[in-house]
Amino acid sequence: MAQVTIGLDEGSTTTARAITEAGGAKVPVAAQAFNDGSDHPTQVSATNPLPVVTAIPTGASTSALQTTGNGYLSTLATNSPALGQALAAASIPVILPSATITTLTPPAAITGFATSAKQDTGNTSLGNIDGKLPALGQALAAASIPVILPSATITTLTPPAAITGFATSAAQTTGNSSLSSIDGKLPALGQALAAASVPVVLTSAQLTTLTPTAGLTDTQLRASAVPISVATIPSHAVTNAGTFAVQSAATLNAETTKVIGVVRTADGSGNLLTSTTNALDINIKSGNPTTITATQGTGSNLKVEASNAGTFAVQSTDSVNAKTILSIKAAYTASQTAATVLTPTSGKKFVITDIVISATGAGTVYLFDHTDGATAGLTPTLSLAANGGYVSNFKGLYTATAANNLIKYTSGSGAAGSIQVYYYEV
Repeated sequence: MAQVTIGLDEGSTTTARAITEAGGAKVPVAAQAFNDGSDHPTQVSATNPLPVVTAIPTGASTSALQTTGNGYLSTLATNSPALGQALAAASIPVILPSATITTLTPPAAITGFATSAKQDTGNTSLGNIDGKLPALGQALAAASIPVILPSATITTLTPPAAITGFATSAAQTTGNSSLSSIDGKLPALGQALAAASVPVVLTSAQLTTLTPTAGLTDTQLRASAVPISVATIPSHAVTNAGTFAVQSAATLNAETTKVIGVVRTADGSGNLLTSTTNALDINIKSGNPTTITATQGTGSNLKVEASNAGTFAVQSTDSVNAKTILSIKAAYTASQTAATVLTPTSGKKFVITDIVISATGAGTVYLFDHTDGATAGLTPTLSLAANGGYVSNFKGLYTATAANNLIKYTSGSGAAGSIQVYYYEV
């Protein structure tokens, strides 16, 4: 039988087409189709066309199903991370079974891998490095990292000759000498004598503002006399130029110890022995009398003052107030603040008559009434030399500002000695 090829045009209503034989000759044939389950061919014609099934078979792809699938694909694309290593938050979670985890564990033959202990050691080293790194910005040498520059680098850092006025070792040495000279001329902080103070010249306007508008009170002048150095009193040449007033003989006779042959005897303070107006003032300058008897007169108080070093007798009673004089002696030491010298009887006030300080070590010391302050000082700040001393006689007496007040002292470096206070209580 000859081999033939049958061709049908899609949608054609032609019932028959030519058959091309293998040899190239064309013969007409009729198109045929087979019925389902039948072996008998049926002629295809215009009245009997080929059967075409239009219903979608079960399980076939549809547009709706394809849209749903596209949605799943989009979700997968969104949840799939980019290729490469990523953090846990940007990775897909995966749970490995135990058998898989075991296979992932490095065998014992592999050494040198990271461990928790080695990480702790590394963290400790990082912490040490972090503690040694300074903050950003310029800092002092003590807060900087030491760096050693090679000679070639140092040479490139040297300022060229065109730059002038930069710091040099010689200029710094000169500056250090000036600073040392200034340091040697600056006194220590605190009150000091004129010889140990920096001279200051005040303008007339400043002097006016410093001048008190009224006379100072006894409290402001302190209970003891204000010391005056003779060296501060200016000297003036005395000549016989000018006109002098001549005093009468009566005035000269009353005011001098010897005028025109009349001899008058006076005490150390200039009081005439024949005067009954003022009490007798006796100054003992030398000698060693064992007993001095003084009788209290009327109108003035009996006072005894010691003006030189030595041993002095202090009256045992206040002749005016009839109080028994007490005394206390306390050692003082260096670098003390508000140390106690005297504690009076409970509920009593102390009344000071005399203070005697004897220094065995050079240093400063001062006494005050209970609380240190501008108006509580019992002595000035004394700068005593070793074997020096201080004697203060309170002519007006000093009474504590409140009952149970203590007498205290504050001392400086090196100070040492003893403090003796004569007082009575009220």
